[in-house]
Parts: sequence; C-alpha cells; structure tokens
Amino acid sequence: MRRLAVLRLPSAALPLAALAFAALAACGDDGPTARRTVALTAVDYDVPQLRGFAAQKGEEITFTMTNNGAQPHNLELLTADGTRLGRLDVVQPGATGTFTVRMKASGSAKWVCDIADHVARGMRGAFVVT
Repeated sequence: MRRLAVLRLPSAALPLAALAFAALAACGDDGPTARRTVALTAVDYDVPQLRGFAAQKGEEITFTMTNNGAQPHNLELLTADGTRLGRLDVVQPGATGTFTVRMKASGSAKWVCDIADHVARGMRGAFVVT
C-alpha cells in the first residue's frame, strides 16, 4: 500500500500560496477583461453615440443598436488596415440588434454602415483603442 505525502504549511503561508497561485493563473493572458455595454441609436445617416468613442485593449464591449431612422442600417467595426473586429447585420427601422466585440489590440479603428450609399452620406467614423 502506498502512502501519500501530505504537505503541511504553517497557517501564515496559506495566504501567500493563494496569492502565488492567483499570479500564476493570470500568466499568459491580458489580465481581467473589462466589460461594458454601449447603447447606440442609428438615425439616417449617423450613430451619434460613436462620436468621440474610445475603447481599451482587452475590453469586451456589447453594442446594442436601435434603429430610429427610416432606412435599414448595420454596423461594422474595423481596424485601421480593414480587419473586421465585429459586425452587426442589418437592423430594420424600429428594430434593435446586439453584438459583442473584444478589442484585441490597441491602435486606430473605424466604424461604418456599409449599406448602399450610407458611408458616402457620412455614416462612418474613427475611434481609438488604447
């Protein structure tokens, strides 16, 4: 029969062991993910809440967009080089849509509504991820 060895730590060492375990568990990731919800209202041809918008690297953001315009709208978030961060498909007038994005890298980014001529009408903008 095998005997298991039991490691006995002084009670003062337990908080230190817990702290060390927590520090090791955090290795390899970007730390805790900040989460927030951003309520948006799309109108023909603007999303006013995105003016001056900013995000933080690693942040997870849930966007909820209500379409108060007369036209259908969508929302796409892109990095400066055009890589898609996230997309909300078409939201019809009077409807609401939701999508969640994790901001994986810092830098310049942009948003667009790429339906028909909406970008040409000004339904686009830029934001920064710090």
